[in-house]
Amino acid sequence: RPIVAFPEQDHIAHLKTHLAYLMNPALGMNPLIAPTFIPAILNHLKEHIALWYATSVFDLGSEATGTDIGDMLKDIKDTEAKQAFDAMLAEASQTVAAEAANVFASLPPVIQQAQQLMQQFAPQAPVDPNVQLAQQQMQMQTQRDQQRAAIDAQKLQLTAQDAQQKAQLDAAKLQLDAQQMQQRMAADQQRQEGETQRKMAELQVRQAMNTQDNLTAMELAQLEVETGERIAVSTGTGINPQP
Repeated sequence: RPIVAFPEQDHIAHLKTHLAYLMNPALGMNPLIAPTFIPAILNHLKEHIALWYATSVFDLGSEATGTDIGDMLKDIKDTEAKQAFDAMLAEASQTVAAEAANVFASLPPVIQQAQQLMQQFAPQAPVDPNVQLAQQQMQMQTQRDQQRAAIDAQKLQLTAQDAQQKAQLDAAKLQLDAQQMQQRMAADQQRQEGETQRKMAELQVRQAMNTQDNLTAMELAQLEVETGERIAVSTGTGINPQP
C-alpha cells in the first residue's frame, strides 16, 4: 500500500526509523524485500525531507513573528507587507537550509547505497535479437579489422626488414667495389712506376753506350788522321767517324 507522510509527524524520528529498517541486511537489504521496499521507501523519505523543510521554515517564521504565519499570510493586504513577509521567509529558508546540511549529513551515502542496490535488483530488459545480432556482427567486424591491421603491420615490418637488408648489401657491394678499384689503381700505379723505371734504366744504358761509342769513334777518327789509314771498325750507335 502507498506510504504517505503527514506534516505534523516527527520527520527526523520517522527518517531514523525508516533508515534503520532500510540498512538492516535482514530487513530492508534482504533480497526478498529490497526490490519492492527500496523504491517505495525512497519516495517516502523524500516526502519526510520536504515536509521537514516546510515545517521548519513555518515554525521558525512563526517564532520570529510571534504569531502563526499561516494566519498572518491571510491578513496581509498591502504590497509592502507582502514583500516584508517574503523577506522573512527567505531568511528563515536560509537558516533551515544551513541546518539541513548537518541534520541530513549521513543521508546521501545511505540513499546512494539503496539506489545502487535497487539497480542491482531491477529486472533486466529483454535483449532485442536484432540488436544482439548487430552487436555480434560489429564485434566480428572489429576482430577482422584488428587481424587485418596486425597482418598489415607484419607486412610493413617485413618490407622494412627487406629494405634494410638490401641497403646493407648495397653498401657492402659499394665498399667492395671501392676496395677493388683502389687495388686496381694501386696495381696500375705499380706497373706504371716499374715501366717508367725500366725505360729510364734503358735510357741510361743507351746514353752510356752512346757516350762510350762517341768516345771510341772520336779516338778512331783521331787515329785515322794521325796514321792516314782508314780503320774499318764499327762503333755501334756512336757518331760517324768519317770527316
